[in-house]
Amino acid sequence: MFGAEVVRQLRQRAGVSQREFASLAVTSQSTLSGYERGEKSPTLDTLARLASSVGLVPVVSFVPSLETALRSLTERFSEVAGAEEIWIFGSYVPFVEQRGSSAPADLDILVVGEPNKAEAGKAARLAQQDLGIYVDLAVLPTSEWAGESGFVRGVRASPLVRVL
Repeated sequence: MFGAEVVRQLRQRAGVSQREFASLAVTSQSTLSGYERGEKSPTLDTLARLASSVGLVPVVSFVPSLETALRSLTERFSEVAGAEEIWIFGSYVPFVEQRGSSAPADLDILVVGEPNKAEAGKAARLAQQDLGIYVDLAVLPTSEWAGESGFVRGVRASPLVRVL
């Protein structure tokens, strides 16, 4: 269904009908319809051609799997003194669970407790090197994590994965 979603998003982003999109892409409306219904699977070359026909450039991005991220983060943060809980939050989780459509630009990590900030920063940099994606580190004291600030509500409303 990935191809169907991408083709539909390309067409909708361009604001055109299937017939208009087919004309721009020099293909048939029935072929586009088949892609959008998931009856046909466009190749990466076809997706690139369809994107180009509406003035877009495809970008392929690779992000570490959840298992890989958890392994690295566990290794890197397990020795950070004062870290009581560590969570992954933000756009990364829905993307790797195939519920998000845009590749995340970073990996958001929340460290709860009173960690040594230098150790936490070093752990984040090492994880970033391991994973090849920017690790955005947030630190909250336990008392704030138990509260209801806008940040805490936003984090708790997003999918969370506990690291430690």
